Amino acid sequence: MTVYPTAAIRLLFILVLSVGLFSSGCRKDDDGPDPVDPVDTTATNESAYTQKVLIEKFSSITCGNCPGGDLLLQEMLEEHPGKIIPVKFLLAPPALADINPYHLASKFNFSFTPSGLINRNPMDSDSSVYAIASNAWKRNAALQLEQEAVCGLAIDASKVETNSAEITVRIRFTKALQGDHRLSVYVVENNLTGATLAQKNYRDDDPESPFYQRGDPIEDYVHNKVVRTTLTPYLEGDTIGPDYLNDSKEYVKSYSLPLTNYKAEDVRIIAFVHRVEDFWTEEVLNAQSAKLGLVQDFD
Repeated sequence: MTVYPTAAIRLLFILVLSVGLFSSGCRKDDDGPDPVDPVDTTATNESAYTQKVLIEKFSSITCGNCPGGDLLLQEMLEEHPGKIIPVKFLLAPPALADINPYHLASKFNFSFTPSGLINRNPMDSDSSVYAIASNAWKRNAALQLEQEAVCGLAIDASKVETNSAEITVRIRFTKALQGDHRLSVYVVENNLTGATLAQKNYRDDDPESPFYQRGDPIEDYVHNKVVRTTLTPYLEGDTIGPDYLNDSKEYVKSYSLPLTNYKAEDVRIIAFVHRVEDFWTEEVLNAQSAKLGLVQDFD
């Protein structure tokens, strides 16, 4: 476990964010099958959507326990096929993403790696904790899967050119809702490896560990589901207007993604709807994932 000075990071985050707002106003991808059928535009009802869980993992190449967190997420994918959507924020090296992972981590008061947000809800046993330790991921994810899905998402990521792609996200709600609801879209990449991404490994001398004698660090470690950028404002997302917070309209938003810094075959698009109470408090209502080049319909 790598421990971080929570209070100091949170203070730094507030200062950096204030300046920013003033100035700008291993190798395996088992997220389930990717439908290729055209997006269905027929009417839906409240039983049509599957409740999914977005897990935003905070990780670091200097964290010797983080490989175990990756393995746990893979187990959760296999236990709940099509219902768990994990992403990984690499706090070190931060240059891997063009957004600062510490901003999100500090917003939710994280203090160690690996930890993770489970639909951005507080831990079941401590309402003050949002960045949840890995030993509580399964329990808290199961609780979120029991919730009724109040919205569904579809992603059309099929329009891919040589150097760019067009991403269209569609959202439908099952009933009228009130409050501040937003859409956020992540671009994640699989199969990232290399000398600068060698992973610290505390289990190199543990014969019962799957990472036994893999090296410390693991030179050929493969990082999957790593957040590389966002298509929406990083911490805020795009506001979904009140006219769309009902079961009679569909919210549609399109984005352009330059592909010059990515391997298109390793890219996935993650979209999620979150309800915001204030800057520090929010929850993810539902999420969706699609491989670049394909269409993921409402499900």
